[in-house]
Amino acid sequence: MFLPTRVAITLNLLFYAYLLLTGISIYWAARGQERLIVICWFAAIFLGPVQRLFSISPAVIGYLDFAAVMTAFLASAYILVKFSTGAAAHQSQE
Repeated sequence: MFLPTRVAITLNLLFYAYLLLTGISIYWAARGQERLIVICWFAAIFLGPVQRLFSISPAVIGYLDFAAVMTAFLASAYILVKFSTGAAAHQSQE
């Protein structure tokens, strides 16, 4: 409201470019199943702007958002269970 339209568009584009570069750097820092979590969360973050750019139905975006967040949750739960069973097996060997 306070900025001219071109300035607001430029700031939005710069912000989303920054988010994309941040997501790429986090993706490269992650390993294994952690990369799936990063991909899913950034997909959920970018679905809102994609909906506005391409006029996609909110129902479709809602389902995609739910699928991305649920996949990230399941991957996190898998990593947690794998880590906890590995720690328990390591303690039993000692």
